[in-house]
Amino acid sequence: MSRLSRHWLPETLTALLWILPLMIPYGAGLWWLYEQDYMIHWLILILFISLVMALVGRIASSGGHDIQGIPPDENAADAEKRARETLQNLIDSVTADDLDSAKDLERLLRRVLSAVAGAWNPGSTHAELRFTLPEALALSEHLSSRLGTAIREDLPILQHVQIAHAIQINRGLKPAQGIWKIYRVGRFLFNPVGSVVAELRRGVLQSLTPLAVESIKTKAAALLVRETGESAILLYSGRLRREMKQLTPEIPVLPPEPATGPLTLLITGKPNAGKSSFINALSGTSRILVSPLPCEAGFTPYALEEETAGELILIDSPGLEGPPGNEWMREAARADLVIWVAAAHRADRAVDQQVLQALRAHYAKAFRSRRAPILLVLTHCDRLDPVSEWSPSYDTVKGTRPKEQNIQAALGTACQALGIVTERATPVMVRDPEKGWNLETFWTAVHANLSSARQARLERLMLRRSRMEGVSDAVRTLPGLIKRLKKNGR
Repeated sequence: MSRLSRHWLPETLTALLWILPLMIPYGAGLWWLYEQDYMIHWLILILFISLVMALVGRIASSGGHDIQGIPPDENAADAEKRARETLQNLIDSVTADDLDSAKDLERLLRRVLSAVAGAWNPGSTHAELRFTLPEALALSEHLSSRLGTAIREDLPILQHVQIAHAIQINRGLKPAQGIWKIYRVGRFLFNPVGSVVAELRRGVLQSLTPLAVESIKTKAAALLVRETGESAILLYSGRLRREMKQLTPEIPVLPPEPATGPLTLLITGKPNAGKSSFINALSGTSRILVSPLPCEAGFTPYALEEETAGELILIDSPGLEGPPGNEWMREAARADLVIWVAAAHRADRAVDQQVLQALRAHYAKAFRSRRAPILLVLTHCDRLDPVSEWSPSYDTVKGTRPKEQNIQAALGTACQALGIVTERATPVMVRDPEKGWNLETFWTAVHANLSSARQARLERLMLRRSRMEGVSDAVRTLPGLIKRLKKNGR
């Protein structure tokens, strides 16, 4: 026997003699479970509790959250796109520490407001304070509504936690802590093994609880950032604006849709692209000249009513042979939808690219305003090879006939050259307005962009109304101010 064995053997036997009596109650308990046919139930219960604890531990220790911001649509104002990008970065960077105290919460909300406000007013001093008192009240109500919805959807358990209950539980736990400590000591004296097992379980739960709390706090902070940011986007974009007399529980974020009037579609493109033929094919014999309308010289408006889109104004513009002039830019700025007409059998796209680039530059300059959707109409498809063939219908997506493949190729090339997605491009034939081909596909594209076009019109009308109301309110305020100055002067 080695010296090491001679040294540890007595101590090991002594330890076993001390531990063995403590293990007897545990073994007796297992034997009792076996005798009573409860062993299987006990094992299943232990397995279930272990799985639950493992699941909770995995979820809690994963950290972070699954909260995502709302992505902007393609026609959103550049300011809104920047605001949403910054907002997503804030959502991704929040931690549980952001909700540790009222000051931390205030700093978090200030970061959100400053980030969104800076997108609309870059470089401006106190950009986050550029709103009126009625807008501030509307922001508070709107944010409360959004947070309520978010809690119900993402943290439903908070619907059942009353503030009064939380305070009562916190107060009741303080005197119970001393009693709990006495119970733990007494339990160890009467049931050492059970006490050890309970303490081990308690240690595991205590290690998991902070992680679970941290995870919930992080998710709550991300929700708060998202909903505050969404409300701030409405605020700084002007969509939350309303009059003081309209302070009701229902927040009219947007004016009623009927107040917007008919949508305006600018039909434009190069000379001989087929704009007039396209309008004739759309309207048929029911085309009615509209007068008067705020159109520039050379622009002709027509009224048209479509089953889904409702009342429309089609603006036929002069053909463009170079950079657009001020008249064209003003008319394009007033349009709710821009329909760019190009010939499928012509490959020269330099002018088309030049004009569309100027239009997009205008949109980028007016970064606070929503962009009007741009749709592409590719005319003269009947002139594509084989020229002598024209026997619709044609499958412009999966067709394998030579004509179909050439239409697909022309469409893809034009979309790539002009920077327009294929979902917003339609090949047509309008040489004979009464036998126009593929117009139903064009109307489908229009219907898909109606919401965005109406939103662009709403925001433009709201901005114009806000400016007019500002002048009107100033005029109405001036007499009262003069009277007050006179009264104070006396």
